[in-house]
Amino acid sequence: MAKLTSPLGESKSPRTRLIKITEIVGKVGLSAVPIPPLVSEVAKLGLEKIFSYVRQRDEQRILDFYRAFLYRKEMPDEDILEAEIEESNFHALLNACVSDIEEEKTVPYANITRSIALGRVSPELRRHFILTLRDLSWEELDLLRRIYVVTTHPVIPKRGKDFDVSDLLTYSPSQMSETLAVSNLKAKGMVENDKLTSAGSSFVTACSNDDDLEPGVYGYKVWSGYTCLILHLSGKRFGNSEKEMLATSLRSSCIHSHSVTSVGGFDSRNDDSLSRLRTNCCVILIDEDFEATPASLDAISKIAGTRPVVQVLNNREAIENEPLARLPMIRLDLSSGHSWPAEAVNLLIREINQQGQVNETQK
Repeated sequence: MAKLTSPLGESKSPRTRLIKITEIVGKVGLSAVPIPPLVSEVAKLGLEKIFSYVRQRDEQRILDFYRAFLYRKEMPDEDILEAEIEESNFHALLNACVSDIEEEKTVPYANITRSIALGRVSPELRRHFILTLRDLSWEELDLLRRIYVVTTHPVIPKRGKDFDVSDLLTYSPSQMSETLAVSNLKAKGMVENDKLTSAGSSFVTACSNDDDLEPGVYGYKVWSGYTCLILHLSGKRFGNSEKEMLATSLRSSCIHSHSVTSVGGFDSRNDDSLSRLRTNCCVILIDEDFEATPASLDAISKIAGTRPVVQVLNNREAIENEPLARLPMIRLDLSSGHSWPAEAVNLLIREINQQGQVNETQK
């Protein structure tokens, strides 16, 4: 579904056109000002055009309302045909829909009518939700949906692991429309203390389709659910450029990561630090000067026994000891350039998918 966008200026709908001043005069009337016969006839014509425009707009909006209310995926919804709704609430919603200046809210009006009829909105909140939808602008509804998305999905932020919802609720004084939108959402009880309230969550789901609340609507990516252990094995101190490049490539594939460096081998302290990290896949970077020890191989065996693991050999030959001898690998050398992190991540994803298929067949 296309991203929700806020209306800017005049609608681009083919049903909208510019209104001439004579039409406005014809609608309002200036009885105190003598109007020449020619102007009077033009004004009457303008008045008829305005009435015709309003009728057509209202008829189309009512049609759109009923289509969204009664149909799902171009088919009549049997559930809604069997449902009931208070007559006063139904007429309040339909009237609010028709009289709303933002036609973008037609489907939200239909959705909240459905939710009430199907019993998904508690009786004590129904009238409050009707009034809230009437009073919120499209931009404010769109902001509330965005807050719902980042609250209910593991959205990847620009930096760090967790998306901070307060970023959507904090604006400078110069950003007047955004500041007013947040104030209105707070006044309606939709957000509180920089968080979405339970009423706000219920309201959003009541007036939205499932597709409206997908992270992709707002261009967001979500974490895959995998957290990768980047284990760098070296015989001496070195820079972090390789780990940083790999972490960036993992992030672009929606995989979070933790990095651990082991210089010269493993001891009990290394094992403790690895066990505390909540990871479920691993990439091992092995430098040319690393020498495998029984402790190192034992630690790697424990890791490989519980998650998908791949290895990257940095200017060196493969290690023939188990479990490294059987782990999938790629080689990093001077000719690899900057393509190796993507190759390593693709290899890891393949191992993750293969292990997932094996687990499914074992169920």
